[in-house]
Parts: sequence; structure tokens; C-alpha cells
Amino acid sequence: VMMYCTGGVRCERASSLLKSQLGEDAQVFQLEGGIHRYLEKFPSGGYFQGAMYVFDRRRAVRGHDLVGAKVPLEGSVLGACCLCGTPWEMYQGKWKCGACKMPILICLRCQGKC
Repeated sequence: VMMYCTGGVRCERASSLLKSQLGEDAQVFQLEGGIHRYLEKFPSGGYFQGAMYVFDRRRAVRGHDLVGAKVPLEGSVLGACCLCGTPWEMYQGKWKCGACKMPILICLRCQGKC
């Protein structure tokens, strides 16, 4: 499992949880310094593709948003609507899994049908 985050405590806690659930021999890796430092080192994006969920009103940011690049980094929408499969990467607050309550991806068209 490869994890990345902004370089804060959540990543440390999540990796510890994964190791406790998967066993200490599990291959769980973290991106040292967080995604921001990675994108500073690799302005073209390196291996990073797509967008990252953030815990504020932006909801998702792409690599170029994090490093202030004038031109968006290469990449397309990697997520998909859980209902119709349309490419979608914007989590909306009220759309959550009924079983685990995690946010799920529901596109605008499907949101209008629910």
C-alpha cells in the first residue's frame, strides 16, 4: 500500500492503523514529506495522477493547484460515479456509503435523480 497526504498526523495514524490491521510484515509505505514536497521535487507530477481529496471547501485539488503551476499537470479524472460510471472526482458532503458512511462519488446528473 502506498499512501500520500499533505504530510501531517493523519497519514501517520492511517499507516499505523493499516499495519495493525494487515500485520507488521505488510508493505505499507508513505510519501516522505507529503504530496506537496513530492510535487515540488517533480513539477511535472512524477507518478501522481488525478486529484486529491481535501478537508475544506475545495473538496479536491490537482497537483498543479498544490505547487502553483501555471499549466495543469498531465492527467485525467481517475474516479467514477458510483451509480453510472461517468468520470467524476468531486466528493459531495451528503453522499456517503450506507454501510460504512465513507464519502462516495456521485456525479451531478445522478445527484439530480436521487
